[in-house]
Amino acid sequence: MNFITKTKEITSYCKARFNLDSGTFGTTFTFMLLALVALAPNEAMAADADGMGQVVCNIIDELQGPVARGVAAFGIIFLGFSLFLGKISWGVALALGIGIAAIFGAETIVDAMLGNTGTACTETDVIT
Repeated sequence: MNFITKTKEITSYCKARFNLDSGTFGTTFTFMLLALVALAPNEAMAADADGMGQVVCNIIDELQGPVARGVAAFGIIFLGFSLFLGKISWGVALALGIGIAAIFGAETIVDAMLGNTGTACTETDVIT
């Protein structure tokens, strides 16, 4: 049984057990998720440069490094050829472009959403 099937089973069980329609269930779930995030301890949200923070910074460095940029460039070239030969649709091309922009602009997107908190990965956080 895969994850999606199990999630659907749990969702349908909760709806039946607690007598919730779709709108009420979605609202309740969203409220509970927001409450969980709001009540999470600050230590769990800390972005210091030890342990797990270094691992995450290393992953970000690899995903935004020169090798990843080269792979993205080849992907865009291949996308252009495929698009104009009619092998893929414009929707797929747009989705790939948005995906590449999200990967390389992730830090900027997070700073825009949360404000520049100064907790982003720096060169001293990355272990080589």
